[in-house]
Amino acid sequence: MKKPPNKILETFPRVKEFIATISNLSGSSITLATLWVGELEYWMGQNGRGLEDAERVFREYFDNLQNKRELATASLKSAKLWCNKYVQWMREEKSIKIIEQLSIKLPKLKQVIRFTPSLEQVRAIQEYCMTSGDVRIPQGAVVSLLPATGMRDGEMCTLLANDWRNNTSDGRVIFVVRNPKNGQDREVPMLNIGKPIFHKYLVEQRPQLPNNKYLFPSPRRATEPVTTQAVESMFRALRETLKIPRLTAHSMRRFFVTHLMDKAIDGAVVAKIIGHTNLSNFFKYYGPSGTSLARKMSLADQTDQADQMEEERV
Repeated sequence: MKKPPNKILETFPRVKEFIATISNLSGSSITLATLWVGELEYWMGQNGRGLEDAERVFREYFDNLQNKRELATASLKSAKLWCNKYVQWMREEKSIKIIEQLSIKLPKLKQVIRFTPSLEQVRAIQEYCMTSGDVRIPQGAVVSLLPATGMRDGEMCTLLANDWRNNTSDGRVIFVVRNPKNGQDREVPMLNIGKPIFHKYLVEQRPQLPNNKYLFPSPRRATEPVTTQAVESMFRALRETLKIPRLTAHSMRRFFVTHLMDKAIDGAVVAKIIGHTNLSNFFKYYGPSGTSLARKMSLADQTDQADQMEEERV
């Protein structure tokens, strides 16, 4: 299939939905993603493949690419990265839609699919990343700071060395996420659970590479940032070592959203922090626990009682 990106988006609406979720990336990355997932969709249609077994679909498609022996290693890596992300997205979206179609009103079922780690799990992850001898820096720092900022892994990996500051009023670290696509940068305040880790990383662990402009430089490439693939390798180690099978970079983002929403921070404010303009998509990141819901109900009851006492007094 030799179609330009705009024709791919017109032909495959599902690809267009996926591309909308990564619109914060650079134009070249979006173009590559569009081309590869468009090829995958075309291949699925030509070979009668569906989403019943998404992992098998991806494996067969990628094996087909490798067997052609026509692509460079870099192209194969790009294909694997974007097609894998697309398949994961399709599986998650399909599962949510099935639950909604069946009208199953059980929040816990959605939490099984959209996993949100607990605060205790996040702290265990941070401790492992920053103290384990077999963990490479700086990808360990990136993984540790994702739940404290709610950033996408690609956003944090490409932060420049001066893309942060201390807030003058309370000393809170604030990162600046650049958006080269529309020039609308956003500020991301960091939760305090990340402050000691970030300080330790800056003072003790950040590689001293004079020609590298990135806050989290690649240990192997003198002028490049750490890659999302290196971060994903950290998550694979964490899933196995800490026995958290559904842990991903996106689940860290959900932790950040849920943590703030549970503290009664306005949803519109949280959406702005994480860079979401579509509130419908934003609320998919919110996965309150039963304890959190019960606490909110108690607050509602207290408010009702206070209102009733005020009415009786009047």
